[in-house]
Amino acid sequence: LGRAAGLHVTSDIDRLTPFEPREALSHVLDAIRLIRKELDGPDGVPLIGFGGAPFTLASYAIEGGHSQNFALTKALMYSNPRAWHRLCGMLGTIMGEYMKAQIEAGAQVIQIFDSWAGALNSADYREFVMPHTRRIFDAVRGMGVPTIHFGTGTAAILKDMREAGGDVVGADWRLPLDEAWER
Repeated sequence: LGRAAGLHVTSDIDRLTPFEPREALSHVLDAIRLIRKELDGPDGVPLIGFGGAPFTLASYAIEGGHSQNFALTKALMYSNPRAWHRLCGMLGTIMGEYMKAQIEAGAQVIQIFDSWAGALNSADYREFVMPHTRRIFDAVRGMGVPTIHFGTGTAAILKDMREAGGDVVGADWRLPLDEAWER
């Protein structure tokens, strides 16, 4: 997918294969079960499961790692919204199932990291990201565990992130907590 501005993006997305996290990531789920047993002592330390949000996962795939400006990611979003939504829809569905599997394995809280969503303005977040991130939170709703939605540099989109989902929306070190609470 690293050729986001190139001609092969649609065929690259077509070649991606959805997978069942309970099978493909069973080793992670086994580790959660083992850790859960160790934490079930008298102190009852909670186990937090986690995963990446679609924008962050797509950005890593497209950019080939972290980026300073997410130029290739944004190029795909703006130039081929259909391909973008197909990619993020797939990522959101898989991540929703993965979070459900972590809860089934013993995670007592789920945190979704949208590490790079702060690179977007509110309108872009709402159009290109929110529906796919919401899919994850919708997947685990009703499973009886609290959910956390966290990103960095997201002061301008905290309200949008709250709407996307999560019982708790995290604020990074750049925003005082009282201001985050107001937003």
